[in-house]
Amino acid sequence: MHLGIKSFEVQSIMAQSPSRLLLAQLVIVLFAITTYSQRIVPQSLRVVDYSGDMLAFIRQLPLTFNTSFSFEIDPFEPRSNLTFHVTDATLDDVMNAIVRAKPNYTWRRNGNTIEIYPLGRANSLLETRIDAVRISNTKLKEALQRLFYSNEVNTAIANFGLRHGPIRGVEDQDKRISVSAADITLRQGLNQIAETSGVRFWAFELIGPNHDIVSLNFGTGQ
Repeated sequence: MHLGIKSFEVQSIMAQSPSRLLLAQLVIVLFAITTYSQRIVPQSLRVVDYSGDMLAFIRQLPLTFNTSFSFEIDPFEPRSNLTFHVTDATLDDVMNAIVRAKPNYTWRRNGNTIEIYPLGRANSLLETRIDAVRISNTKLKEALQRLFYSNEVNTAIANFGLRHGPIRGVEDQDKRISVSAADITLRQGLNQIAETSGVRFWAFELIGPNHDIVSLNFGTGQ
């Protein structure tokens, strides 16, 4: 594929520079590629050369690829660095390179969403089945709260000995969405809300000293 440029290189040294500057550098490069490649399918990048924070990288992928992403953060490695190099990179190439560099993770497609999650340790809470989701013309924050505090999820959180935590990244979101689904998992419900709202990214993490507080983070901004 011809993108009008010969290479795409992302190089960050987060341990040596302020994270805000490095994330800005990543956003600028990804935005430039996205702007040029929106009319091109499938998307392919010549070179990806990255070293830095894994979460920061993954949360910017929706800006490059016309795809939603979810990231279930490994509770045994809540903040991990990622270093990899791949050439002639399609989306599958990038995802495979990520899990080769971080073998405690794997990835899969679930509908229109790319899901990255701990290998062999996906959190069972996200597989909680919900009888029905009916959200109509509702702000993003309220929609997420209705899903997150549904009877089925409340019961599962209590049974797993967990607690509800913060939903970040939605405080200033005025988007209104509608979602109607039956017999879906919590993971699928979060995917649908992310896709329908256009946010196209969410992360799940267990936080706190005992890793028992469920935190959700939506959107590609910090």
